[in-house]
Amino acid sequence: MLPLTTLVAFCVALPLYVMAQTQQYPTDPATKKTVDVVELQSSSRKEIKVPSFSNTGAILCDSDHNAYFFVRSEVAKYGIVLSIAKSGEVKNTFPLGPSLQDEPGIVLHFVTPSGSVYLLDQLPLKGVYLLSYNRDGHLSHSTSLAIPEHVEVERFAASDDGNAVLVGGHYDDGAAPPQKDAPFLAVFDSSGKNFRTVEGVASQDLLKTQSNYTQQAISTGDDGMFYVLTLNHVFVIDQAGRKVREIAVQKPAMEAFVQSITVSGNKMLISFYTEGRVNKQRPDLALQLVDLANGKISQTYASSAIGNSLACFDYKEGFTFVTMDHGKSYFTQAPIN
Repeated sequence: MLPLTTLVAFCVALPLYVMAQTQQYPTDPATKKTVDVVELQSSSRKEIKVPSFSNTGAILCDSDHNAYFFVRSEVAKYGIVLSIAKSGEVKNTFPLGPSLQDEPGIVLHFVTPSGSVYLLDQLPLKGVYLLSYNRDGHLSHSTSLAIPEHVEVERFAASDDGNAVLVGGHYDDGAAPPQKDAPFLAVFDSSGKNFRTVEGVASQDLLKTQSNYTQQAISTGDDGMFYVLTLNHVFVIDQAGRKVREIAVQKPAMEAFVQSITVSGNKMLISFYTEGRVNKQRPDLALQLVDLANGKISQTYASSAIGNSLACFDYKEGFTFVTMDHGKSYFTQAPIN
C-alpha cells in the first residue's frame, strides 16, 4: 500500500451511494487483450482530523478492521506504530523498544490478523531485532535474529506464536553500489536463533525487480500460513518453512508493480500499481480477488474514483481506503460488488 502524508484521530460518518461500473482495460498492447475491471465506488466515508504526524510506511489492518500506521513526528522521530479503530479513535501506540530508541536502523512493521504487532529493526553492524507487542500495546517479546552475514531484510511477516518469515537478499558489499547477488527466504522460530531456508522458490522470482521497485509482499492468512507474493507467483509457506503451495500470478497489465497481498477467509487480494498516471488507459491501482479454493481470479477491481491508499480488505465487508478531500482525511468504504 502506498505511503500517506497524514494520520488520523477522530471521525464523522458521511454516507455515499454510487453504483459500480465495469470497464475494459488493455493488459498487453501487442496482443490487444483486455480484462474486465469493476470500478469501486464509495458507500460511506468518515471524516478524520489530522494530528501532527506523517505516515511513512504501509497501512496494515487486523481482522477487526483496526488500521495500523507507522508514523514519525517531532516527539517520535524514530517512528512508532499507531493503531486506529474503525471508529477513528487512536487505540494504542507501539514504540521501538527502549534499547533501540537511541540508534534505530531500518524499521519494518507487521500486524497479524489477531492484532499482534511486530517491529523489525535492522541496525548496521549490530544485527536484526524483532519486537512483538500484544494488541494492548505492551511489549511482550524482544529477540535478536540469527541473520546470516550480508543479508538485508526487505519484507517480513509473523504469526501470533512468534514465528517469522523474512525475505531479502545477500549483498556483495564490494560492489559500488552494493549488489544483491542471491535471495534470502527463511522462516525463523520464536527464539530467533533457528531458521529454515524455504526450498523450491526460484531465484528469479525473489530477485526480479522493475524500475528499482522490490517485487515482493508478504501476509499471514487466517489459516496460519505465510503468503509470499512475488511478481510471478504467490508461495504459501507453513510455519516450519516448507512450501506447501504455489499460485501463479497474472499481471493485470504489462507495467504492473506488486504492492500488497491480503488474505481474508478463503479469498486473497493482490494489489498492483499500474502506472495509470502515465498511461490513462489503465487504473492507478488494480486489485485482483483470487479464490484460494482454485487459485483463479474471480474479479479485478480498480479504485480510480477513490484513490490508491488501500488500508483494509475483508471478503465480507469489502475495502477501506484512506483518502483526502479539500485538505481533510477520511476512511472511505467500498463494498464488494
